[in-house]
Amino acid sequence: MVFKTREIASALNRKGFKLNKTRDSHHDYYFLYKADGEKTNISTHLSRGHHDIDDYLINKMSKQIGIKSEEFSEFVKCNISHEELLDILNDNNRL
Repeated sequence: MVFKTREIASALNRKGFKLNKTRDSHHDYYFLYKADGEKTNISTHLSRGHHDIDDYLINKMSKQIGIKSEEFSEFVKCNISHEELLDILNDNNRL
């Protein structure tokens, strides 16, 4: 499956991730926040140069977050909410 960078960025922003831009980086870093606003240690990044995110990069991003690549795809398609993501991460001992 292939997603556009903007689709993934939009899903991350809607689901509790906040962008932390660094000036000299070629990447945009996203950190997950809990519902109460507490920052977690869960993060991923998107390259500013890539416009299509393929299975290889989806797999990399899903590992960074701590979920399966199938779950990441469902997350981007809005089939997994912020609360459900936190539950999955709790079940995987990532939080």
